[in-house]
Amino acid sequence: LHFYNNELYWVEIYSDRVRKISVSGGPATVEASTNMVANNSFLEMDMTHLYWADQYNIWMKPIGTGAITTVASSLPDIYNLKVYLSDLYVGNGDGINVLPISGGSLTTIVPNQTYYISSYEVDGSGIYWSHYDGTISKSAHDGNSMVTLAVGLNQPHSLNLESGNMYCA
Repeated sequence: LHFYNNELYWVEIYSDRVRKISVSGGPATVEASTNMVANNSFLEMDMTHLYWADQYNIWMKPIGTGAITTVASSLPDIYNLKVYLSDLYVGNGDGINVLPISGGSLTTIVPNQTYYISSYEVDGSGIYWSHYDGTISKSAHDGNSMVTLAVGLNQPHSLNLESGNMYCA
Protein backbone atom coordinates (compact mmCIF):
# COMPACT_ATOMS: atom_id res chain seq x y z
CA LEU A 1 0.00 0.00 0.00
CA HIS A 2 1.07 3.55 -0.67
CA PHE A 3 -0.52 6.64 0.81
CA TYR A 4 -0.73 9.91 -1.13
CA ASN A 5 -3.11 12.87 -0.92
CA ASN A 6 -5.54 11.02 1.41
CA GLU A 7 -5.75 8.01 -0.88
CA LEU A 8 -4.37 4.49 -0.61
CA TYR A 9 -2.92 2.85 -3.75
CA TRP A 10 -2.19 -0.83 -4.42
CA VAL A 11 -1.57 -3.32 -7.24
CA GLU A 12 -3.93 -6.19 -8.02
CA ILE A 13 -1.69 -8.34 -10.20
CA TYR A 14 -4.30 -10.97 -11.09
CA SER A 15 -6.75 -8.34 -12.28
CA ASP A 16 -4.02 -6.35 -14.10
CA ARG A 17 -4.64 -3.03 -12.38
CA VAL A 18 -3.50 -0.38 -9.94
CA ARG A 19 -6.33 0.76 -7.70
CA LYS A 20 -6.96 3.49 -5.17
CA ILE A 21 -9.47 4.34 -2.45
CA SER A 22 -10.01 7.44 -0.35
CA VAL A 23 -9.13 7.08 3.32
CA SER A 24 -12.58 8.58 3.95
CA GLY A 25 -14.16 5.52 2.34
CA GLY A 26 -16.19 5.10 -0.80
CA PRO A 27 -15.62 2.86 -3.78
CA ALA A 28 -12.18 1.77 -4.95
CA THR A 29 -11.35 3.04 -8.43
CA VAL A 30 -8.94 1.88 -11.12
CA GLU A 31 -5.97 4.23 -11.52
CA ALA A 32 -4.22 2.19 -14.26
CA SER A 33 -4.47 -1.12 -16.05
CA THR A 34 -1.73 -3.11 -17.81
CA ASN A 35 -1.31 -6.74 -18.80
CA MET A 36 0.69 -8.11 -15.85
CA VAL A 37 2.28 -11.55 -15.74
CA ALA A 38 3.71 -13.96 -13.16
CA ASN A 39 3.06 -13.85 -9.41
CA ASN A 40 4.90 -10.73 -8.21
CA SER A 41 3.88 -7.08 -8.28
CA PHE A 42 5.40 -3.92 -6.88
CA LEU A 43 4.24 -0.32 -6.54
CA GLU A 44 6.21 2.86 -5.91
CA MET A 45 5.26 6.53 -6.02
CA ASP A 46 6.95 9.87 -6.03
CA MET A 47 5.17 13.21 -5.86
CA THR A 48 4.03 13.09 -9.49
CA HIS A 49 4.02 9.50 -10.78
CA LEU A 50 3.07 5.91 -10.05
CA TYR A 51 5.58 3.17 -10.94
CA TRP A 52 4.55 -0.46 -10.90
CA ALA A 53 6.05 -3.73 -11.99
CA ASP A 54 5.26 -7.36 -12.41
CA GLN A 55 8.02 -9.96 -12.46
CA TYR A 56 9.44 -8.75 -15.80
CA ASN A 57 8.04 -5.30 -16.75
CA ILE A 58 7.89 -1.78 -15.31
CA TRP A 59 5.32 0.92 -16.14
CA MET A 60 4.72 4.50 -15.05
CA LYS A 61 1.84 6.96 -15.16
CA PRO A 62 1.22 10.46 -13.82
CA ILE A 63 -0.90 10.38 -10.66
CA GLY A 64 -4.47 11.18 -11.70
CA THR A 65 -4.88 11.51 -15.45
CA GLY A 66 -2.26 10.76 -18.07
CA ALA A 67 -0.91 8.06 -20.30
CA ILE A 68 0.78 4.84 -19.16
CA THR A 69 4.38 4.46 -20.34
CA THR A 70 6.39 1.25 -20.41
CA VAL A 71 9.69 2.02 -18.66
CA ALA A 72 11.25 -1.41 -19.27
CA SER A 73 10.15 -4.85 -20.42
CA SER A 74 11.54 -8.37 -20.43
CA LEU A 75 13.72 -7.76 -17.37
CA PRO A 76 15.03 -10.75 -15.40
CA ASP A 77 12.95 -11.74 -12.33
CA ILE A 78 12.14 -8.46 -10.56
CA TYR A 79 11.66 -8.94 -6.81
CA ASN A 80 11.46 -5.32 -5.67
CA LEU A 81 11.14 -1.76 -6.97
CA LYS A 82 12.08 1.60 -5.40
CA VAL A 83 12.11 5.12 -6.83
CA TYR A 84 14.50 7.89 -5.88
CA LEU A 85 14.74 11.15 -7.84
CA SER A 86 15.19 10.25 -11.52
CA ASP A 87 16.05 6.56 -11.05
CA LEU A 88 14.30 3.30 -10.36
CA TYR A 89 16.14 0.80 -8.16
CA VAL A 90 15.24 -2.69 -9.29
CA GLY A 91 15.96 -5.79 -7.24
CA ASN A 92 16.46 -9.05 -9.13
CA GLY A 93 18.63 -12.17 -9.04
CA ASP A 94 21.69 -10.09 -9.93
CA GLY A 95 21.28 -7.79 -6.89
CA ILE A 96 20.23 -4.14 -6.79
CA ASN A 97 20.17 -2.42 -10.16
CA VAL A 98 19.59 1.16 -11.22
CA LEU A 99 17.43 2.11 -14.21
CA PRO A 100 17.06 5.75 -15.31
CA ILE A 101 13.36 6.61 -15.55
CA SER A 102 14.03 8.63 -18.70
CA GLY A 103 15.42 5.56 -20.46
CA GLY A 104 18.59 3.56 -20.54
CA SER A 105 19.79 0.19 -19.46
CA LEU A 106 19.60 -1.72 -16.21
CA THR A 107 22.95 -1.54 -14.40
CA THR A 108 23.85 -3.70 -11.40
CA ILE A 109 25.23 -1.49 -8.64
CA VAL A 110 25.07 -3.85 -5.62
CA PRO A 111 25.63 -7.46 -6.75
CA ASN A 112 24.33 -10.48 -4.89
CA GLN A 113 27.19 -12.36 -3.30
CA THR A 114 27.21 -15.57 -1.26
CA TYR A 115 23.90 -14.59 0.36
CA TYR A 116 21.10 -12.95 -1.59
CA ILE A 117 19.89 -9.46 -0.78
CA SER A 118 16.61 -9.92 1.08
CA SER A 119 15.41 -6.31 1.28
CA TYR A 120 16.57 -2.81 0.41
CA GLU A 121 15.62 0.83 0.83
CA VAL A 122 16.80 4.04 -0.86
CA ASP A 123 16.86 7.54 0.61
CA GLY A 124 18.83 10.76 0.24
CA SER A 125 21.95 9.32 1.86
CA GLY A 126 22.20 6.11 -0.18
CA ILE A 127 21.05 2.50 -0.49
CA TYR A 128 20.56 0.19 2.51
CA TRP A 129 20.18 -3.57 2.15
CA SER A 130 19.99 -6.72 4.22
CA HIS A 131 21.43 -10.15 3.48
CA TYR A 132 20.12 -13.47 4.73
CA ASP A 133 23.55 -13.97 6.32
CA GLY A 134 22.51 -11.51 9.04
CA THR A 135 24.13 -8.28 7.83
CA ILE A 136 22.82 -4.84 6.90
CA SER A 137 24.96 -2.71 4.59
CA LYS A 138 24.88 0.74 3.02
CA SER A 139 26.41 2.35 -0.07
CA ALA A 140 26.20 5.52 -2.11
CA HIS A 141 23.50 5.63 -4.81
CA ASP A 142 25.99 4.35 -7.38
CA GLY A 143 26.95 1.32 -5.25
CA ASN A 144 30.31 2.77 -4.17
CA SER A 145 31.56 3.42 -0.63
CA MET A 146 29.95 0.29 0.82
CA VAL A 147 29.97 -0.11 4.61
CA THR A 148 28.52 -2.79 6.87
CA LEU A 149 26.14 -1.32 9.46
CA ALA A 150 25.11 -4.44 11.40
CA VAL A 151 26.21 -8.08 11.70
CA GLY A 152 24.94 -11.12 13.58
CA LEU A 153 21.23 -10.53 12.96
CA ASN A 154 18.86 -13.47 12.54
CA GLN A 155 18.13 -13.45 8.79
CA PRO A 156 16.80 -9.89 8.36
CA HIS A 157 14.02 -10.04 5.77
CA SER A 158 12.59 -6.54 5.72
CA LEU A 159 13.98 -3.01 6.05
CA ASN A 160 12.06 0.21 6.43
CA LEU A 161 13.43 3.76 6.68
CA GLU A 162 11.42 6.50 8.32
CA SER A 163 12.43 9.87 9.76
CA GLY A 164 16.12 8.97 9.97
CA ASN A 165 15.49 5.59 11.63
CA MET A 166 15.91 2.11 10.18
CA TYR A 167 13.58 -0.71 11.19
CA CYS A 168 14.40 -4.35 10.50
CA ALA A 169 12.33 -7.51 10.82
